[in-house]
Amino acid sequence: MATELLARRELGGTGFDIASVVLMNGGVLVEMSRPALGQRLLMSRAGPWFARFANRRLFTAQLARVFGRPPAPGVLDAMWLLASHGDGARRLPTTIRFMQDRQRFRQRWLGALSRIDRPVLVAWGARDPVTHIGIAHRLAREVPGATLVTWDDLGHYPHVEDAARVWPEVNAFFDQVDAAPGR
Repeated sequence: MATELLARRELGGTGFDIASVVLMNGGVLVEMSRPALGQRLLMSRAGPWFARFANRRLFTAQLARVFGRPPAPGVLDAMWLLASHGDGARRLPTTIRFMQDRQRFRQRWLGALSRIDRPVLVAWGARDPVTHIGIAHRLAREVPGATLVTWDDLGHYPHVEDAARVWPEVNAFFDQVDAAPGR
C-alpha cells in the first residue's frame, strides 16, 4: 500500500526513493468508505462460512456492482480466477483484513500523506459505490499539492474499466514528474 511505503520513507526504511504517488479509488479514509455486502460479510464472524460458498457466479455478481459500467467480457471471470487461485476464495476472510488495517494504521498513513513532499495524483472513478468520490475530493484538499483527476462514468477499477482513457492521464502525470526540474 502506497501510504505504508510513505510512512516507512519518513523513517528512512524503504531503501529506495519514491518520486511520486498515484492514489486511485482507495479507502485510506476508512470512515468514509462504504464496504459492499460481500466485504461486510467477509469481515464478520460469518466470514469463513461465507467464503466457503464463494464461487464464480457470486464473486462476479458482487464485483460487477463496483464497476461504473459493465466491464468488458471476460474481465470479471479473470478476476475470479486470480482471487480463487490456490484456494484463494477460502482466504478471503484473511485478505479482507486490509480494511481493519486502514483503521489500525490510520494516523500513521494519513500523517505520511499530510506531510508528503512528492507529487501526488488522486485519480478516481466517480461512480465507485465503495470508495466514493467524496474520498477523492477530501484527499485532493488535504494532501499537499495533490492533483485531482476524475472520470464520471467509471467506478472502483477505472484502470480496468477504461484503460485507454485512464492510463494516458496517469502517464501524463508521470511525464510531468519526470520533466520537473531536479529530476
